[in-house]
Amino acid sequence: MMNTIIKTNIGAMTLGDFEVDMSGDNLDLSLFFDVTAVNATVEYIILDKLARLQLHNVLEFPDEAEEWYDAELVITGKCLHISVDESGKLKTVLLVDYEDSHNPRLWGTAQIEVNLSSHERELRQFIIYSVLKKFC
Repeated sequence: MMNTIIKTNIGAMTLGDFEVDMSGDNLDLSLFFDVTAVNATVEYIILDKLARLQLHNVLEFPDEAEEWYDAELVITGKCLHISVDESGKLKTVLLVDYEDSHNPRLWGTAQIEVNLSSHERELRQFIIYSVLKKFC
């Protein structure tokens, strides 16, 4: 799929390919779009969130505090999770996977709320276009 730029309340992101998840007993639809690039504002928000998560982990797991504190975090993936519930309501969250550069067993996923309500119509059209392009 061709990369598409989407503007959010936290800044612009470039979206790549996606995965669809319809597992579970409900009728919710989840799409996970790879985020291939972000602008400086989004990058700052991600790094700030990761720094706060690292501090939280240091405080919560003091036995591993030195490992987390001294290590540099590496971002291993970013995706925009778009879920559509039974009523058709959209929810969007930026998911950022990270790990410790020296100890890969120290890892996690940061969730950053992204408000796309002002672009809901375009987002719905983008989802339909993406799904049709991928599966048809």
